[in-house]
Amino acid sequence: MNGGSSSASATFTMDLTLGSSGAEVTALQNWLIKGGYAIPAGATGYFGAQTQTALAAWQKANGVTPAAGYFGPVTRAKVNAMAGGSTGSTGGSTSGLGGGEASLEDFNAKSGDDDTVDENGSGEVAIFEFDVEDGDVRVERVDLSLIGTGDEQNPWDAFDTITLKADGKEIASEDVSDEDEWLENDTAPYVFRFSGLNYVAKEGETAEITVEVETQNGIDGISSGAAESWTVSIETDDL
Repeated sequence: MNGGSSSASATFTMDLTLGSSGAEVTALQNWLIKGGYAIPAGATGYFGAQTQTALAAWQKANGVTPAAGYFGPVTRAKVNAMAGGSTGSTGGSTSGLGGGEASLEDFNAKSGDDDTVDENGSGEVAIFEFDVEDGDVRVERVDLSLIGTGDEQNPWDAFDTITLKADGKEIASEDVSDEDEWLENDTAPYVFRFSGLNYVAKEGETAEITVEVETQNGIDGISSGAAESWTVSIETDDL
């Protein structure tokens, strides 16, 4: 295994992660194998644990952080640059997008209108803003991280539903009460992944993603076994 250069057989245009499949997964697997990063099952076209491990090793050897085995905009740009290709647009297909290669600038996080949400209640708890420069951008996935304080720190025990809105319009709403549905559920920060989004922010605009939650019964107070407060954040490298 080594961190040397390889030549890509394709120009990568989309984010790839566990469960992804298709021609770009096959091309990525071939890229890794040719670079000396073992995938015992071979280039199957399915992004499984072996591909994730191989990609994480490549990221670590090539200075891509975090080396988590996720093929997102940062990794994609580096791989394409090695082959002299295009990075594509953030989040996937360039269809219908204007301008050049987009960048997200001046990312800002702030509390929503509802800093406190009672048990069996709902409210807007966080707002994330960023400027879109140099081209339009399509957001197809958001990884939402939560860290709680108090006796009980499991978000699936505190929240029923989390809804994302972009510029005031709902783009996703998921039942988050099942621990198995969380991407990271072993230790904080806990991560829930919203995928299959199709939010387009135009060049020159300030985009806004709002997080709304619906809470469960019986979480009001430490004595009920719920966290006193939660810190909500978005993994900006993966937008």
